[in-house]
Amino acid sequence: MAFPLKTVRYHDMHKLRLHVYVVGYPAEGESILVVVAEDTKPLLIIVTDCYETADGYNHVSEILRTEWGSPSLDAFIWTHPHKDHSLGILTLIDKHDKKHEGYVISPTNMVGLQHYKGPWEESSQILRALLKNYPIESYQYYFRGLDPQVGPLQFRLTAANGPVLNLDLYFVAPPPALVARYMGNKTCPANKGSLAFLLSINGIDVFMGGDLDEECVRYISNDVYRHVNLIKIPHHGSEHTGDIHKKFGLNSCDDPCAATTVFSKCKDPKDKILKGYVDGGCIVHCTGPAPGQAPQEVFGCLHYIYNLASSTLEDLRGSANTYQFLGDQVQPLPESNTPTESSTLT
Repeated sequence: MAFPLKTVRYHDMHKLRLHVYVVGYPAEGESILVVVAEDTKPLLIIVTDCYETADGYNHVSEILRTEWGSPSLDAFIWTHPHKDHSLGILTLIDKHDKKHEGYVISPTNMVGLQHYKGPWEESSQILRALLKNYPIESYQYYFRGLDPQVGPLQFRLTAANGPVLNLDLYFVAPPPALVARYMGNKTCPANKGSLAFLLSINGIDVFMGGDLDEECVRYISNDVYRHVNLIKIPHHGSEHTGDIHKKFGLNSCDDPCAATTVFSKCKDPKDKILKGYVDGGCIVHCTGPAPGQAPQEVFGCLHYIYNLASSTLEDLRGSANTYQFLGDQVQPLPESNTPTESSTLT
């Protein structure tokens, strides 16, 4: 078992919730915020990727400020150095980890990002700032994806009269074979180095796909797909992830959800990819304006709330600019959509 990066205390198991916010914007950009909370008290904060508008509006920062009282980050995970996953990172760190006490996690080959084909031009500046403030020597900066035998990164929740809960981060990409092949290769697209991982806590498993590349999908064990409650669809539902949607057909969970953001330049998500997830038994949700609709605001946010005591999806809340993809039509999500039945996720 991995040594915990941090241990926090809780008091009442029945008040524990896992909040997963999938934030997207009408044209491009995404960020995923994970909050483990006891009622309204945040216990662990993990953010994957970051984006903000040209005028500096960052919806994840706004959620942390307005809903959670501006807590500090316990971990920031940077999947790869493209603008739509990177803009606003330094602003987020400055606002929510001023003392640089959290952990920053990035791909092993991020150090060689200057060799990538078409990285975002400001990504080197971000990397230099992170390496300066989160030195490797302090074990606060982690490079993942090099050794599949390395166990998960782990956070721990303990209580005087309750079970110990571990929040585990299992990194499944980039695979070591590709890291070795493309390290320093100037023709290597950044997506081939994108992190993908499984976040797991008390029977709830969330697959974070980043911009996972089709070549990497072939190296991921099928065991990863066998129990996933929530899928952050990789690469904005593009066709560059091969048949990964078919692999989730192995899933043993009842009514798993799958969520994606948009990347309008490439007209993603693609309907046929989303239909693949629907055909595999997933309930598919999207941020961004539904096809043919003008955006109602500058972002879309899907908020999944899991009850950690019962391991069930307790609530789903969608902002304006979110919708459910039904295969042959779309349906806007209401501001708060509580499932009529919450079946135990097994």
